[in-house]
Amino acid sequence: MLTRIATGLVLAPLIIWLVLAGPTWGVLLFLWAAGVLAAYELLAMAMPGRRAEIALGVLLVALGLALWAPGLAGYVGGSRSMSEARVGVARFFGMAWPLAPGLLVLARPRPLETAGHRLMALYGGTAFILVTFGAVLSLGTSPPALMVSFAIVWLGDTGAYFAGRALGRHKLYELISPKKTIEGAVGGLLASVLGAWAMAAWIYPTLPLWKLITAAVVGGVVAQCGDLVESAFKRSYGVKDSGKLLPGHGGVLDRLDGFLFAAPVLAVLLV
Repeated sequence: MLTRIATGLVLAPLIIWLVLAGPTWGVLLFLWAAGVLAAYELLAMAMPGRRAEIALGVLLVALGLALWAPGLAGYVGGSRSMSEARVGVARFFGMAWPLAPGLLVLARPRPLETAGHRLMALYGGTAFILVTFGAVLSLGTSPPALMVSFAIVWLGDTGAYFAGRALGRHKLYELISPKKTIEGAVGGLLASVLGAWAMAAWIYPTLPLWKLITAAVVGGVVAQCGDLVESAFKRSYGVKDSGKLLPGHGGVLDRLDGFLFAAPVLAVLLV
């Protein structure tokens, strides 16, 4: 617990400073890097030891998110059109993404019993990261929206933890996550709403109240579902954490699981 708190105390101020005081390109670069790391952790869990497949998946995600991020930066700067070169790269990516995983598995079919699993991990894993981190990058173009999103997800996670420890009696989903309770989930949702309200009052006062409440409630619920989904994924592969990059927290995917699920909803409501 102390390691987890210490890591949070170091990272949280740096992230807040970057979002509020840093340039848009810096925020997008940070989120792009997080997406690439999350892709690596996801694919490494799904295909342990398959270096070529993991490398291809990470490369596809890095390229796809790099195309997305500069386009968003251009939008913030007032230009909505992509350059001809970027359009060409985007077309190449659109061709490579459906073809490259299949060709790689054809080149490395053994063991044949896992070929279909590897194909689905490459297609599904890269698509999941591209779609969810695309929404994260959309939030990254609006510092107020991103900060409110952080409050909804991470304060909700903190509230669920402490409410569950203090009041938890009834299991929420014992098969997937034995420690989570209904009381903790309710406490987390309440923390999401209060945290979003406080953050919006400070940094996003123009956000309509109905949007704020909707984002906090729907985003909070979806974020908790995302946490359960990643727990199911890790349990199915027999791992405790998706990685070891963040002491006390695990990997990037462990820290962002709920945020990724909530990001598409929050991007629609807050940006």
